[in-house]
Amino acid sequence: MAGVWAWRRRVPLAVVATLVMAALIVYGNGTEPGSQTGGSFAGRYEWPLVPLALAFCALYLLDLWRVRRSAVPLVVGIAAVLSVVEAVPVLLNEHLYYSQVPWDLLSYRGWWGGLDPSPILGYLPGAEISNIPALTPGGGSGIPTFLPGNIPWGNARDVWGLACVVLFAVAAVHYLVGLARRPGRLRLRLLGGLVAAGSVCLVLSLTSPVQLPAKVTFVASSLETQVGSVQGTDVVAQGSAQDGTVALGPFWELLPGRYEAVINYALQDDAPGAAIGQVVSVRRTAHHKEDVDVLQSSPLSAARTVSLHPFAVHGREVVAVRVQFKGTGMIRVVSFSLAKVASG
Repeated sequence: MAGVWAWRRRVPLAVVATLVMAALIVYGNGTEPGSQTGGSFAGRYEWPLVPLALAFCALYLLDLWRVRRSAVPLVVGIAAVLSVVEAVPVLLNEHLYYSQVPWDLLSYRGWWGGLDPSPILGYLPGAEISNIPALTPGGGSGIPTFLPGNIPWGNARDVWGLACVVLFAVAAVHYLVGLARRPGRLRLRLLGGLVAAGSVCLVLSLTSPVQLPAKVTFVASSLETQVGSVQGTDVVAQGSAQDGTVALGPFWELLPGRYEAVINYALQDDAPGAAIGQVVSVRRTAHHKEDVDVLQSSPLSAARTVSLHPFAVHGREVVAVRVQFKGTGMIRVVSFSLAKVASG
């Protein structure tokens, strides 16, 4: 950014073209609804910006070498230190280095883990679910499915964090451009004001409550089913020949915290335990097999149409909700909802 600003009058066409290209690449890839290939390096579609960034970095360092040769090691050293600091969360497994399911806002830790002042960078709307075929005989395509999300954008932490990043970026550009000018006297009042304002925003960001994701609802017809038939957006199972899993999903990787699953249904069967609602954790074991642990289980009552299932996640876990039917009457599964109650 300092190179672009310093060279804006000498190569105006190149600067304009760079800014337009950067905006198109970032916006186009940032609003893509699906990752297409999980496990790839995050930001892989933005690599075309790298040659432009390196070119203006070289132009800036060339100017700085001519005007203040002694400052070049300082600037290069700071960049090297920042690169090392960025590598630390990767080694601690706190950095989102690969594409992940974006429903849980806290799954984006930023470059500096929980201290990232602007986690807003990973909060684009949308959600992905992928079916795990091993849990339902003959079911599941394994193909990621995109669902429009209702993820809220912005709370106090997001706003202050974004303001912090912007102010520190402007202060850094102001300082770097001042170093490369001849005679290049810095306007210290402006620089000090930017740094002070950025520091205040950083404190406000880190002390603001962390935003929790909004409740997300899935209609039963979008989930896996072993028995029953789809009727509109519902799944209906009836009779003893329909015993089994009526609805199963979604499969999302959740971070530690307390959650609540809600099952919306209609049950016509007075037998105790005719239908059971469960929350299960799916772990991949050796030989690519799935191990399923029940996090919460309780029977569904024929006298109600809504069943709450609170559960806790103590590590990164792939979680699914399911309705098991083993009665002789009828059950209609309408939808599942997931909500995060508390983090940590």
